Amino acid sequence: VPYAVYAFLGIIAWQFFSSALSRSATAVLGASALYQQVYLPRAVPPLASVVVAAVDYVIAFALLLVLMSSYGLAPAATTWLVLPLLVVTALVATAIGMGLGALNVYRRDVGFLIPYILQVGMFATPALYPSSAVPDGWRLVYGLNPAAGVVQAHRAAVLGMPIDWELLAVSIASGLAFAVISLFVFSILQRDFADHA
Repeated sequence: VPYAVYAFLGIIAWQFFSSALSRSATAVLGASALYQQVYLPRAVPPLASVVVAAVDYVIAFALLLVLMSSYGLAPAATTWLVLPLLVVTALVATAIGMGLGALNVYRRDVGFLIPYILQVGMFATPALYPSSAVPDGWRLVYGLNPAAGVVQAHRAAVLGMPIDWELLAVSIASGLAFAVISLFVFSILQRDFADHA
């Protein structure tokens, strides 16, 4: 597989996760004027912001198909697996973003930390390199990154490569744990958004 295709597949999967998380985190504070004027379910702005990340992904995937065809490659029959992976990614990233967004309402420093966390997260995710580059003893720890297994499985599904199900399972379990904690934080802090935003 040409490295350009290999890397682009990882980048668009990571970018979807990153964009969904950061957009949902900033949407909470961005909707402060709405919270103060009318009653709006607090989860609506973060959930709506994921639609933008999804549109970006669709455009990037179309460009990927053009890139693959220029190398004489076609998506594998397992490409349909991308859809459930994207749903899980959107749910986890949005939930984590909602928790961070709720914290950002009360502590504005959180908003400045999010881009740095995502920048480090990109290098801790197999977007530009294969997950097999991680030593075997560290693979489960590596899988605690919620995006690691999903990005690897996204690439494998489109290229018809074997999916590392163990890494994917650990990443999804870790992501769901982060999501539950984040939603708990969001549910506690959302009551006073209008006063602090």
